[in-house]
Amino acid sequence: MKQIGLVLLSILIALLRTGASPAQADVAIRKAANSGLYSISIFGKIDESAVKGFLNAIDDPRIKSAGRPILLHLNSPGGSLSAAISIGEIVRRETIATSVIDNAQCVSACVFILAAGVWRSVGDKGKVGIHRPRFDEEYFASLTLEQARRKYNEMAMVTRQYLTRMGISDALYAAMLRVPSDRIEVLPWKVVREFGLDGEDPSWSEYMRATAIKQQGRETYDVNQSYFRALVACWNALSASADTCNELKSVFESALAHLMHANA
Repeated sequence: MKQIGLVLLSILIALLRTGASPAQADVAIRKAANSGLYSISIFGKIDESAVKGFLNAIDDPRIKSAGRPILLHLNSPGGSLSAAISIGEIVRRETIATSVIDNAQCVSACVFILAAGVWRSVGDKGKVGIHRPRFDEEYFASLTLEQARRKYNEMAMVTRQYLTRMGISDALYAAMLRVPSDRIEVLPWKVVREFGLDGEDPSWSEYMRATAIKQQGRETYDVNQSYFRALVACWNALSASADTCNELKSVFESALAHLMHANA
């Protein structure tokens, strides 16, 4: 894992910010209305300051004491691919879930963060857009054609390997390569789902399922799964009404108490 991280840093150091936004990313810790549930949000252009802000958020006592998985809300036009991959590596290490709620966007480099979530959720009106990665034009134009070809192939290998480690099909990267870097192709929600950008990471999901059933028993596991599905609905309602969160804890606690009583 450390070797892969070093390769990422050495090869992607010269990559251009792939989105366009006048402001730096705003990394914030959010608290859901009337629920006490904390999450992290990244809004705006992704750059090295976003990496620093995200690390600070992860170390915040409110997040450190929160249950896992933590939720990361994304609303970004893109930015630095190397910064996005750095954040993505942290997302996976910390078993964080990623979300693009209705009327939010996650395009260009942001998609690499979305892909890293152990659970990925995209609202029906969320916007996910892709294009092929690119290098800084001044740097890339200074190379010979052969050097440029070699650098691009190296970058393609690293980004493909990253997506594969995140449980994403090669079909997503192939689709990226078909879109010129000065365009954005917005993916229909059905395609977002097919590419694995909405749903669970398979390896994480199966491991957590097996571990939970072993520790909790089948019935308690089923109740916890219902709670988590309701929690995701609550998270995705944050941009509008958060009413879903109001009864979430009481419903879960009541169901769990009933189950424990029945098994006593």
